[in-house]
Amino acid sequence: MKILNAHDKTNNPNPHGTEEHSDHPVSKHPIPQTIRVTHFGLGVYLPSTQVREDARTYFFCILRKVWPELLCALKRDLLPIYLKWAEKYSIGRHSVHPPPQGFLELKRAAPEMAEVVLKWCSEFHLVGAVDAKPEGYGPDSETVALADSLWLAMFIYETLWVWSQPDLGLLPVNSDPPEWPHKNAWLGRIGGPRTLALRIPDPAGFNARAEYVRQAMKGFESQLREHLRLQEGPPNSRQPRSIEFRTDHFTWLVLRQAHGWSAKAIADWQRRNYHEHVSIDAVRIGIRSAARTVGLRLRPRPHGRPRKVEALPQ
Repeated sequence: MKILNAHDKTNNPNPHGTEEHSDHPVSKHPIPQTIRVTHFGLGVYLPSTQVREDARTYFFCILRKVWPELLCALKRDLLPIYLKWAEKYSIGRHSVHPPPQGFLELKRAAPEMAEVVLKWCSEFHLVGAVDAKPEGYGPDSETVALADSLWLAMFIYETLWVWSQPDLGLLPVNSDPPEWPHKNAWLGRIGGPRTLALRIPDPAGFNARAEYVRQAMKGFESQLREHLRLQEGPPNSRQPRSIEFRTDHFTWLVLRQAHGWSAKAIADWQRRNYHEHVSIDAVRIGIRSAARTVGLRLRPRPHGRPRKVEALPQ
């Protein structure tokens, strides 16, 4: 994946005119336009998985830059609820029992708190999309897809957990605006363990257990190699496949989720702030492409004629 910088300079983000109605205030902080070009290709993860993982990390970076009020609301509204719940959770077990560190574990141990996190995410239009069942994962495909759609709640909950730790969270939670925890403080990849449906031989056709295990392991290795081959693409392709995105696409996506702006409103905003004319179709395609890459459900457009609000502040 290649993230392209669309602008070589930062203009004063103070447009003249009006915008559509927004549920949340527009950030007073300038939107970053100088982003290091990043290449994502074949590596430890499968190509599509690597692209999505890094795109999600970048999406959260843009969230803080474009929509810092989101982190302020997280600290002001949800963190006190979490801290109060975490204290009761430990006391209720009559021992020093820390709360779950991951959201999937939270859903099993304390579904009521998990629902609070999910509701908060929904109010801010941070809801993951459920992908079509991934091929090659057998009966667990639907479970894996559903778990992966919770990636936003996972990030939000892990942020609460890190912010609550004196040795990890003091600096990010007290920043202005608050910061997401550093990636290496998060608790692993999104989506849980990966599974693969396997064909195994019938034990009735073997005279000895060792012979059966040996044949079953050979079959497992063969099927695993075939699965990896299909995921990685043609073996004679030496150059890693890449996907290119303009940083604007993620900025537009955040503006859509934060303020509910239409493609036309975002195109006007781009022109006023950066003196760049982009078509409405280009904005619409960019938003959908970025949302599909990270797995985000787009915020529904409001019905009726949009109301006017004040121009973006400096």
